[in-house]
Amino acid sequence: MKKEIERRFLVDQEKLPKLTHGKLLTQGYLSRLQKPEDPLIRVRIEGKKSYLTIKLFQTDLTKQEFEYEIPLSEGEKLVNDCLAVVQKIRYNLTIASHLWTVDVYEAENFPLVIAEIELKNEAEKFEQPLWATKEVTHDPRFHAYSLAFKPFSTWKKQLTK
Repeated sequence: MKKEIERRFLVDQEKLPKLTHGKLLTQGYLSRLQKPEDPLIRVRIEGKKSYLTIKLFQTDLTKQEFEYEIPLSEGEKLVNDCLAVVQKIRYNLTIASHLWTVDVYEAENFPLVIAEIELKNEAEKFEQPLWATKEVTHDPRFHAYSLAFKPFSTWKKQLTK
């Protein structure tokens, strides 16, 4: 088990540097959250690997994460049985010794782009790049789980910056 502490930001694509070496991620959700304390059960296919993940939410920023690599064939089967699926291309950028992941959403969530930074603790300071604009950490609509069930393209008011 690991503790995951992350903050999430919308991205101004015009200010974003050229991204290379992205990986397609397909994430499917095997459970539907009824209450904030419910565990999130997800399967992810990333290239030729697949993972089964259980997340337990502690705060908006902090989650306990249990992640296990599973055979790709089993991951593909689970994705086909999921309640909802989201796809994105993930890029990694290092800025001032912090790893940022930039997720470019596909299909019904296009043209949404969200950047995340993983921190050591909730109060950790970091340099926010110019392309990371509005913070959406506390807005559950921008979680991949939410985007799988209610895609960005279905929102009445779209936020792009």
